[in-house]
Amino acid sequence: MLPFDVTVEDLLSETHASRPRNKLVAQIFFDMGLIERYGGGIQRILDDCNASGLPPPVFENTQGGFRITFKPLPESTNEESDEGLSEGLNEGLKLLLDKIRQTPGIQAKELSDALDGRPIKTIERQIKALTDASLIERRGSKKTGGYHVK
Repeated sequence: MLPFDVTVEDLLSETHASRPRNKLVAQIFFDMGLIERYGGGIQRILDDCNASGLPPPVFENTQGGFRITFKPLPESTNEESDEGLSEGLNEGLKLLLDKIRQTPGIQAKELSDALDGRPIKTIERQIKALTDASLIERRGSKKTGGYHVK
């Protein structure tokens, strides 16, 4: 539940005062670097949804606790934005982007195999082009991580 007399409307105000429900837990998270400061999380959620083109989430304070419900984009909007991602790319980059979209977390060697043995140097050059265009990103460690569509 939200702490004390804080309401959902208070949270949506950019100037709301932050009062952690459990100061000890909040301090541990701060000391571990998991939070930057108190009171910035809700605004960061709203900003990230807006930047991603998502509708704002629904915040609910219930007797059982506090819930945030994220709403997906309508299906047609997802398809339109997926098509927009590959505009201006050559066929080789489009195929690579599609394979990464179909197999999130895939590694360069697996991409080479999946794309009929495309040379690993070509894959690496194309991955760099897609990364520079902010279409994909690498997540995870060098050994076990892989590529994901942004």
